[in-house]
Amino acid sequence: MDYLDATDNEHHDGQLAVVILPEFVPAKRWHGILHNQTARLLKVALLYRRRRQGFQRVIIDVPYHLRR
Repeated sequence: MDYLDATDNEHHDGQLAVVILPEFVPAKRWHGILHNQTARLLKVALLYRRRRQGFQRVIIDVPYHLRR
């Protein structure tokens, strides 16, 4: 988040910032309660900041399948 803020303040060029978030896809659905909480919180924070500050962001979720 600090890096995005610093980049936005430095450039002021109106360009999109692309944020790639890995999303763990566990073998069993109920394991999802244990995983992905940080990614969800980051996504909510990025979306909230985008609306508040007016900077454009592209958030990409990349699924990473966990298998046994």
